[in-house]
Amino acid sequence: MAVLYKNLYKNIDLRVYGIEKQIEYDWIVKPGGNPGDIRFKYKNVKGTRIDKDGNLLIETEFGELMHKCPVSYQEIDKKKIVVKTEFKKISKNIYGFEVNEYVKNYELIIDPVVLAYSTYLGGNDDDGGRGIAADSSGNAYVTGYTWSTNFPTKNQYQSDETDGYAFVTKLEFEEPSITVTSPNGGEAWEVESIHDITWTSTGSVGNVKLEVTTDNGSNWTVFDASALNDGVRPWVVPNTPSSNCKIRISETDGSP
Repeated sequence: MAVLYKNLYKNIDLRVYGIEKQIEYDWIVKPGGNPGDIRFKYKNVKGTRIDKDGNLLIETEFGELMHKCPVSYQEIDKKKIVVKTEFKKISKNIYGFEVNEYVKNYELIIDPVVLAYSTYLGGNDDDGGRGIAADSSGNAYVTGYTWSTNFPTKNQYQSDETDGYAFVTKLEFEEPSITVTSPNGGEAWEVESIHDITWTSTGSVGNVKLEVTTDNGSNWTVFDASALNDGVRPWVVPNTPSSNCKIRISETDGSP
């Protein structure tokens, strides 16, 4: 399910949607729109910065929020063309995008991934976080207070929830993984026939990259640089017959 906000800027729409535990948003820059017009400002935060990998990090009192380096593309003649895009700092806590040259008479999609590591924690009353830390395995530990009678607990020290209490909660990290389910070996697909590439994923996996090899993995060809992680992608088998073909699917940043 997605929500579309039309013409937030001239000829620019914003689409917001969710995939598993992630919130994603796409800026849709239509012909006549200027991606340089897009601005976003963070209020009541401790700080913001762009890290060495191009991710935008927002430090809050509850921990760090990450907007992953955007993946931008255009669909031209049924092909997805990747357009290099980076976050750009405009002024204190205000950011936009730096976009390379692209074809102006086609839509440009700017697609960052938000909340690469996230969950919800709380109940039906006043709750607040006071600290957060992570261990070497990626598990997060959150401390704070709660007045909620239905605050989620497991093996809690106190069971009387008629008054406010401090809490320490461990949030376990699930290692992202992708498994190709079709093709899974042994198929005989004719060239130029259409088949669905299917896969499953666990953990927080954003958009995915699909590749094919015809020489058992010595060389790989990308046929979709940024597909939605919805588990299926129709594919026209290329006219390169081989008995050593494989499909590889990975997150757009190269993992898993």
